[in-house]
Amino acid sequence: MVVENFRPGTLDRLGLGFEQLRAQNARLIFASVFGLRPDGAVSHRPAYDLIVQAMGGLMSVTGPAEVGNYKAGTSIGDITGGLFALAGIASALYHRERTGPA
Repeated sequence: MVVENFRPGTLDRLGLGFEQLRAQNARLIFASVFGLRPDGAVSHRPAYDLIVQAMGGLMSVTGPAEVGNYKAGTSIGDITGGLFALAGIASALYHRERTGPA
């Protein structure tokens, strides 16, 4: 199993992308977690939780109006991204055990 969150294309450039690794192990489960859409116009930008909160508009609805924007008290994007990755990995493991490699 591989779990990564590099910017899109990084592992391919290093020879460690999905296709390269899958050729060596047909049972590979490969999870990529991106903060921004990997094929979008801003995919090259960093996606730290604070940046994504601001880009997504979350910061515009937190904190008192007279003071301005606040970040959410916790790293919502990081936590939920990790949870969705976990759900995907668990589903992939279950599918692989039931059906074998793709």
